[in-house]
Amino acid sequence: MDNLKEEFSLKTIEEWKQNLYWRWLYALLPLLEESKDENLPCFIQSSAWVDKELQTVLGSWTELRHDTILYAKQSYIMAGKGMPPEP
Repeated sequence: MDNLKEEFSLKTIEEWKQNLYWRWLYALLPLLEESKDENLPCFIQSSAWVDKELQTVLGSWTELRHDTILYAKQSYIMAGKGMPPEP
């Protein structure tokens, strides 16, 4: 987790906004920040809440990754080609 925080802290705002993929990750950053506000309910201050936030980020990243791979995958149907003639 510390490596991830360090890696993300080195990114500039231009890098975060270079494309939709990075903007999506940028939108998830607040979920990774630990809140020090003592006025929050006790369940939000628990380690279980931190785990829940991490699971939310990982689930969103997984969905983003899956969609990105699907969009980048080339179609296997050749344009302009029909079925081969029957023998």
